[in-house]
Amino acid sequence: MRPPYQLPLVLAFSLFYSSAVARDLPHLNITAVTHDDGDSVLQCWQLPTPFDISSTPGVANGSYVFLGPVANATLTVVPANSDGGRHYAQPQWVHFITGLAHITLPRSSDEARINGGKYGLLWAGDTRDVRKCGHSTFYHEESVTLALMAENGDEPEHEVVRLGPCLPEDLLGLADLGDKEPIARLVVEINI
Repeated sequence: MRPPYQLPLVLAFSLFYSSAVARDLPHLNITAVTHDDGDSVLQCWQLPTPFDISSTPGVANGSYVFLGPVANATLTVVPANSDGGRHYAQPQWVHFITGLAHITLPRSSDEARINGGKYGLLWAGDTRDVRKCGHSTFYHEESVTLALMAENGDEPEHEVVRLGPCLPEDLLGLADLGDKEPIARLVVEINI
């Protein structure tokens, strides 16, 4: 029988497989509804910081990238075949969790189809004060969106990858984020 002051101490060690540590993680590319010379435009943006691997309990082993501070979050469910009409957007991240949105511009032939899910993140920031016409959104399927308003109203730092929406090849870096080797967990009990 051990004395009461001897308690088991459980230590958890994270062992990263070399492929999880050594490989380069992608940057986040997203379609943005923004402005150019007063008109709403679509652009494909790349954020400056690449994804990183989390060691935070609950999401350990996941890949993450910081989007910036947010002031408000709104969850919306839009019925299928809904026309959101022409509108402006306060600077915000919009994640299409499910569904399919078709975004068009009144003064351009550019359009974006945003599928809900892993590739469903969009930046919207064509505000009324500097944009002439806004954009239109049609929801082909029932869509669930999460809007995260930018705390300071500023666009995030970015590099323009291309004019127009992101193409599938611009988003492929996200495809293998979930395929990396898992972090092994080793639990050791030590009596002291």
